[in-house]
Amino acid sequence: MQVIQGVIDDKAISAEEADRLSAAMIEYYPELLDLVPIEEPADSIPDKSVETRVTPLLVVEPETRFGLTEEQRMGLWRERIFAGRRARRDAGIRYPIGVVDTIQIGAVIRLQGRVSLMPELDPADPTAAMRKMRVMTPGTDITVVGVAVDNSQLLWYEVRTVGASGSEMTGWVIAPALVTQLPKDNWSKNLDLDEQLREQYIQELLREHSLSIGQLDTISIEAARKNWPIPL
Repeated sequence: MQVIQGVIDDKAISAEEADRLSAAMIEYYPELLDLVPIEEPADSIPDKSVETRVTPLLVVEPETRFGLTEEQRMGLWRERIFAGRRARRDAGIRYPIGVVDTIQIGAVIRLQGRVSLMPELDPADPTAAMRKMRVMTPGTDITVVGVAVDNSQLLWYEVRTVGASGSEMTGWVIAPALVTQLPKDNWSKNLDLDEQLREQYIQELLREHSLSIGQLDTISIEAARKNWPIPL
């Protein structure tokens, strides 16, 4: 590049000095090259009469990351989801809340008030079933062993308890009656335990696969970006 004449601070400089100054400026400010017209040889100018095709470059992520194939990473992401579900289930067994989710099978509840225990669900003879109904008293410990919906689409829990005589009793309690027996502080205890167990299960997963939480988070971001199917 040659600058024939230049002026700095209203003082004329020679062509040779202008060239040196231009080269120095471009060295420190390479973006100035974009402003300099470049004359190309005539044979390098493309013939506009000839159709040209531009093939876009495809950015392909490496198949293996953190020593894991994509299939293995997907499996690890699924394990993380299952760990979270396991934490929620286990917290629900220890501190049932029974509002957002059904009360977990295996939950043990100490009754705060009197609760009716029906002998069967959807009895053929409702009158006879009512005569066999028992009333559980406050302080009774019951264990949830099943859950079902009756013919009227009402939710019921099958529970097991030990009667005053020491004999085991099994029957059905309608859901609203059982939910009202849950301790009021179960909500906060459930959430705290859920968070604690979730952290515990995730750490076990990381140790098993020799990964860091940052690497596991990166895999989760990949799952969201690639829209991996959420396991049932």
